[in-house]
Amino acid sequence: MYGTVVSYMHHDKRGGAMVEIITETDFAANSQEIADFGRWVAMIAYGFNLPSWDYFLASEVNLNGTTRLEDLKKVIKENVRVGRITVLKVA
Repeated sequence: MYGTVVSYMHHDKRGGAMVEIITETDFAANSQEIADFGRWVAMIAYGFNLPSWDYFLASEVNLNGTTRLEDLKKVIKENVRVGRITVLKVA
């Protein structure tokens, strides 16, 4: 198992999110497609204060998350999944 951690920092620097993207190879983990998808997930996680990917998929806010992940798997040609999500906000 390989993967990468992708982060997003909000423009006001008062918060951000980190997302773990799990892949089967380091080649995929280092691809631009994974970086772009991870950043999208991190921005959504921050914006909606999501505790997990499963919570996001089950919510009404889904924003085609399942479709985006399935499309990414077709491009990368291997299994990809979203791991842990951490959202940080200054109180």
